[in-house]
Amino acid sequence: MNKLNNDIIENIYKNISTKRSKTIVNYIAMLMALARDNELNEDDLINWIHSKLSEIGYFQEKNRLSTQNKLDEFVLEFIEGRALLYDDISITETKQNEYVISSKLWYKKNPPESFFYFGIDPEDFSNYAQKLAQINAEKLGISIHFSEDQAHEKEIAHIQLSKKCSLSEELIITQPSSKDFSWLTCFFNEHWGGTTMVSKGTTYNVLNENILLAKRGDYIVGILVYKIFKEEAEILTLEALEKYNGVGSRLLFELEQNLKTQNIHSINLITSNDNLNAIRFYQRKGYSFKNIYIGAIDKARMVKPTIPSIGNYGIHVKDELEFEKRLIQ
Repeated sequence: MNKLNNDIIENIYKNISTKRSKTIVNYIAMLMALARDNELNEDDLINWIHSKLSEIGYFQEKNRLSTQNKLDEFVLEFIEGRALLYDDISITETKQNEYVISSKLWYKKNPPESFFYFGIDPEDFSNYAQKLAQINAEKLGISIHFSEDQAHEKEIAHIQLSKKCSLSEELIITQPSSKDFSWLTCFFNEHWGGTTMVSKGTTYNVLNENILLAKRGDYIVGILVYKIFKEEAEILTLEALEKYNGVGSRLLFELEQNLKTQNIHSINLITSNDNLNAIRFYQRKGYSFKNIYIGAIDKARMVKPTIPSIGNYGIHVKDELEFEKRLIQ
C-alpha cells in the first residue's frame, strides 16, 4: 500500500512538473509576443531585463558573493533554471574545465498552444533563451556556447570561465593548425556522427577540404568548410558555435573576399529542407534560391544512416535546397 501511494505521488509530481514547464514557456512566449507587438525585438527585451537587473545591483552582488567555485555555482543555477523549461538534462565535465550540459528541447517537436496563439516560432524562443543565458553568464565572467544535437533533439551548452574564451577577445579568422584537427574530428563525430557528409550525391570527408576557423584566443567558435570547383565554390558546412555575435557572418564575409581574389565567380551551398534558420540567414546575405533536389537526403541516408529523419520543427528531413551568390558579375 505504501509503495502504491509513493508511486501515485511520484506520478502526480511528474505530471505537475511537466505542466509547470509548459506554463513557464507559455508566459515567456506571451512576453515575447508583447515585446514584438510593441515593435521591440528579442535584443530590446533582453537589454531591458538586464538593465533592470543592473539597476538593482544584481550582477555586482553576484560577483561580490561568488567564491572560487564560481563556475560550479553558476552551472548549478543554470541546471535549476533549465529544469523548469527542458527535459532529460544531463551533465559531463571535460578535461578542459568545461561543463557540457544537454537538455531535450520538447517544445520544438510539440510546441505549446501559446506558440500558435501568439505566433511564436520555436526556433526564436530557443534563440531568445540561449541569448539571455549567454549575456547573463558574460556579466558574471562565464562563457556559454550552444550547439544542437538534431538527431536526439537536444540543446548542448558548453560552459566555462571566460578567461579561456572571452567575448572581449578579438575574433580571428584563420586556417586550422595541426593541433586543431583532433578537436575538429571530435566535434564532427559528436555532432554529425562522423567526418563525412553527402552533398548532391557526392560524399566528402570535411577534414580533407578547405577549412576556415573563427577563434577567440585558442578557442574555436566557428567552422566553415568549402570546396573549389574551377570558377565556383561550394560551402559544405558553416557552424557558429558562438551564436549572436556575428561569427557566421564574419566567416562568410572572409570566405567571399578570399574567393574574389582567386577570380571565383560564384559560391553555392546546400542545406536541408528543415533548416529554416540557414534559409533565412543566407537569403539575408544575398544568396538566391537555385535548385531543389527532391528526396536527395533520403538517398544520402542510405550512404550515411546517422542523418536524422526528423529535423527542426518536427519536419521530415528529405530534400536538399541549393542557394547561389554571384561574386563576380
